[in-house]
Amino acid sequence: MNKKLNFFSIFLFLIGFTICVWPVISRIVQHYEQQQVIQTYQSTLQKKNRKDILKEIKKAQSYNYELAHAQVHNLPFSQSTKRYHSLLNMQKTGIMGSIEIPSIRVNLPIYHGVDDAVLSIGAGHLSSSSLPVGGAHTHCVLTSHRGLVNAKLFTRLDELKTGDMVYLKVWNQILAYKVVDSFVVDPQDISKLVIKKGEDLLSLVTCTPYGLNTHRLILRAKRVPYARKSEKLVKHNHLPFKEFLFLLAPWAFLALHLGSYQKRYKRHYILLLITLLFCDPVVIKARDDIISVPTGDDGALYRYWTMVGITFMLSAFLQYKKRHLK
Repeated sequence: MNKKLNFFSIFLFLIGFTICVWPVISRIVQHYEQQQVIQTYQSTLQKKNRKDILKEIKKAQSYNYELAHAQVHNLPFSQSTKRYHSLLNMQKTGIMGSIEIPSIRVNLPIYHGVDDAVLSIGAGHLSSSSLPVGGAHTHCVLTSHRGLVNAKLFTRLDELKTGDMVYLKVWNQILAYKVVDSFVVDPQDISKLVIKKGEDLLSLVTCTPYGLNTHRLILRAKRVPYARKSEKLVKHNHLPFKEFLFLLAPWAFLALHLGSYQKRYKRHYILLLITLLFCDPVVIKARDDIISVPTGDDGALYRYWTMVGITFMLSAFLQYKKRHLK
């Protein structure tokens, strides 16, 4: 009996450890792929003729002018999907540039559209908003997922505060924006995303609150002059606790599991206590009488921690039983 229990305990330990390590590794891989996409984009840009670049920028500015004119005068704006996807699409891959937020270590490619596939690998540009080339009477809207297990994306967007800087690197331009306000709205509320006469605005949109996905968080920023020195002096925010858990989980799992082989049975109760901490999101939902697990990106986060918790408890239980059968 002990041999069988030992086998299942090791088996469950390996499953749990793999589950814990997977998001850490997948985030590293995802980050590497994002940086490769940006580097490839920049390398291609360097080979472009300056006149061709200016020509494409002017096309995007013309598009923005037509959009602003329609919004300000409450006129219909009949955009062609083909035309939209042809603008700023240098590589014909849908990439129009990149967004960098130094304070929360975000550096993502910007894609045309807001399809789920796009929001899972970078920042998506809302087609009904101004293209990211700046200028008066523009309001560019970029969005991305938050809370994905395998990618950070806009997960830390809520850490931004007034005065933080955001940089858009589109073709040969670097546009600097300073955060001036934040809003929490219903998913259908687009009143904060309209163009304002004479202003050059940028809005970053993601889901909130973290783990519930019921509303939208909007960070509004205004265009300011770009200063290279200021960009280099930006201080990085400390890693938040929820992100620290992802890095700590695999090693805590390993240390606690190895510790369970000690003769002191107290270790088992400590292991079960840590399990409850890992399952805290599920406990909170039960406490708030929210029975259904959310779907989508945040739902994946909850299912991940639930799987880790269950594996923890089963492994600890089998170790505990094994001790008492000796």
